[in-house]
Amino acid sequence: MLDMKKMSTQHAQKNKSIFRDVMRGVFFGMTLFVSSITLLHAESRTLSNLERERSSLMEIVVQEEFSPIERKRKIALSQRRLMDMERMVIRDDRLLGANDPMVKKAFDHYETTFLVHASVEANQHIVDFWLQQLNLDSQSILESKRGRR
Repeated sequence: MLDMKKMSTQHAQKNKSIFRDVMRGVFFGMTLFVSSITLLHAESRTLSNLERERSSLMEIVVQEEFSPIERKRKIALSQRRLMDMERMVIRDDRLLGANDPMVKKAFDHYETTFLVHASVEANQHIVDFWLQQLNLDSQSILESKRGRR
């Protein structure tokens, strides 16, 4: 009878040990899963911020309500923020081997992703450079008509 109790206790301890190992594995798996999601989120966070800032610059460019002086001032402010964001993305090591389509597209289209850096390299004003990337020039803009499609 004593042997049965001893065997039962050993069996229970073995089950606890197996349960503990399984739970550790589950915990490790969940931690790995959560950290990979966090990493993916972190990868796209710098790029998303860059995209948002570039979008706000383009919004300033096309706003009709601004005077030329006010537009120039707002573009200069936005350009400084955008330059900082571009540097963050360029220096973000998490983006290096990422398989995220957003990351691949961003680095495939350097001129439009890193607009400030590319315009400086081309020795052009940022707005002129952006219009050139869109294959627009002053003549085509002046000939365009406003309306709905």
